[in-house]
Amino acid sequence: MMLLVAGVAAAADPGDKTWSIANEILSVSVSARDAGAVCSLKHAGKELVNDHDHGRQLQVAWAYNDLDEAYNPTEAGSGPDGEGPTTTSRLVAVSVEPERISTTSHPAFWRHTKLPERHRKNTALFTNDTLTKQITLGHGGDPHVMCFETAVTVSSHLTGPEPTTIRIEAPTMYCDAALSRHWLLDLGSGVLKEAPPRKTEKDRLNVVINRVERHDAIPIVATDDGRHAVALYAPSAEGFWGSFTWAVPSDDPTNACTKITVFFKHPVEVRKTYSYRTFVVVGDLATVQASLATLRDTVPRARRDHLR
Repeated sequence: MMLLVAGVAAAADPGDKTWSIANEILSVSVSARDAGAVCSLKHAGKELVNDHDHGRQLQVAWAYNDLDEAYNPTEAGSGPDGEGPTTTSRLVAVSVEPERISTTSHPAFWRHTKLPERHRKNTALFTNDTLTKQITLGHGGDPHVMCFETAVTVSSHLTGPEPTTIRIEAPTMYCDAALSRHWLLDLGSGVLKEAPPRKTEKDRLNVVINRVERHDAIPIVATDDGRHAVALYAPSAEGFWGSFTWAVPSDDPTNACTKITVFFKHPVEVRKTYSYRTFVVVGDLATVQASLATLRDTVPRARRDHLR
């Protein structure tokens, strides 16, 4: 799957510049503050994205060589960027068309080079690898579906050990804490079951280890009343690995959030580009179910052994 950046790419402005697209159901904004990561996703007037620090947002992040945060390009910025107005990531270009937005960037490593080497493998503040993404509203005529396409080109100009494997969240979404109900939809049977949210780091890691293998078990997060819901669906994923939801608790209401993620894991080589496509489905809970059923019937699903 090739990712084509349409339109004329304009150099990104500094500061708090934002770029937005919208249809009759959804509005999406990316910002220079977050190096092109999605800082806002609104449905029926409600903000669904938590934009608290540079590790949140609706964004792309990955880890090389199973090193987790020690070798972890992160689209929106680094850990030390905190809640600040600027990012260590490098936003190269933004292109905006009706209902489509594309960005190109060099993500920051999550850990600063001031940390001792035992805590990080990156040798620079940001990667030479290139992240390109394209977000299109209204896939297949459904205004509730957003097609999120990602491509990572692995540079031969290394900023750490040579990458051999990648585990990429393409994308991950940190939602407003009001999306506190966690559901699992079986696309085969159509049965929707409530799933207990994972609330601790230990629980989250266990979910990663015991990853969801079934392409038809789709996680959904929703508000208590079901008026707002989000699902991530990767039916044609090369090297599909798993997906999960995670409740991130906090005593600070602005810091609490819900996370929903799709993972891919596979071998990589320098000078090659790897592409991913995920559908972000947004609406009320019943509409999200219906849109997922349509995607199941209209988008071909790949076999588990289609590794890149």
